[in-house]
Amino acid sequence: MGKKRTLKPKTVLCKTCGYETLKFMASPRTLCRVCKKDKDRKRALEYHFKLKAEGKVKQMPLEYRLAYQKRRWRDSSDWRQRNLKRMVDRRLSLRRLVMTHYGGFLPSCKCCGETEYNFLCIDHMNNDGAKHRKEIGRISILSWLVRNNFPDGFQILCYNCNCAKGFYGYCPHRSPPVHDFVRRKRDSGD
Repeated sequence: MGKKRTLKPKTVLCKTCGYETLKFMASPRTLCRVCKKDKDRKRALEYHFKLKAEGKVKQMPLEYRLAYQKRRWRDSSDWRQRNLKRMVDRRLSLRRLVMTHYGGFLPSCKCCGETEYNFLCIDHMNNDGAKHRKEIGRISILSWLVRNNFPDGFQILCYNCNCAKGFYGYCPHRSPPVHDFVRRKRDSGD
């Protein structure tokens, strides 16, 4: 038995992005892993479109649809602008729907009565917002509320009241606890 031959890697630059990648002597690879994956996806999409044109397949698999949308988003400024406007309009209509459900016809802050629409936000009444965001994942709170038929445990607060409730545990518009340093200063008469 002879010595076992080991292949030593050689550093080469990716043909597409210029990133350094390892190439073994027997391997013809000149693309990094990311570019290779993109190339494989593109090849699979082209094959799918060929089958679709022949009428052999109706709907593209989800992974390829997402890759196709991502490439269209990156490559087409018209498509990007149309869809950006559509997404913004959808988010604003969801916000309007949630605000009117939890706040009535003219939504206002439950604490201070602020009615400026742009200052209002959704508050978790039980202060469990971080836990709830981990549970629902990347979906927006507005979409989640609509999909779950507006569950209890949420209210409308202005941004100031919501932040104060999160930072201090109470809102300054409610009677705040008097701190020792304020009491001492007031009692000393300075």
